[in-house]
Amino acid sequence: VRFAEGFYATQLFPYAALMVKAIRGDDQLGWYTGLVYSAASIGGLFTADPWARACNRFGARATLSVSLIMSVFLSGCVVFMSSYWPIVISMTLRSGLSCNLPVMRTNLRRSYESRKVDDTQAFSLISVAFGAASVCGPSAGGVLYATGFGLPWAVPNLFASILFVLALIAVVWGLEDTGVAKRKLGGTEASLWPI
Repeated sequence: VRFAEGFYATQLFPYAALMVKAIRGDDQLGWYTGLVYSAASIGGLFTADPWARACNRFGARATLSVSLIMSVFLSGCVVFMSSYWPIVISMTLRSGLSCNLPVMRTNLRRSYESRKVDDTQAFSLISVAFGAASVCGPSAGGVLYATGFGLPWAVPNLFASILFVLALIAVVWGLEDTGVAKRKLGGTEASLWPI
């Protein structure tokens, strides 16, 4: 999950200005490119609390699954968009509908606390995953830009969507949900998430 988020955030570094120039021309290129960069993360500033509440109510697996589905869909939408404002809106919505990083970190912390094990190595690996994404994202974004089909930014965004799909598969089948909300059913506890 951390790698997919880091890749998505950094893959547009090498081509964002080229994308904006292709769509809008040279007029205020720096400002509009900066807005594209900001759109990739600004939505999360406004939705962190609602996502935290959803995670506490439905559990990390359910919350991350919904979040990753939105990431797949909205990053995939950019593949087909050729207008500036729809791209910015899609990227802003994706960041607002994404709780991937905070929920994953919180779930990791809970997992280690429940086992009473030192979590230093696990949090170090999160930094390594982001570091790898910070190298691979711009490299792949630059290499994949203007290759393949359709719009020049289609392939890097499609690749990011595929990474989100892989993260979704890992979450659904491999995440230990330590914060699952539970309810009483006939005297037994059952997860609100069916898997």
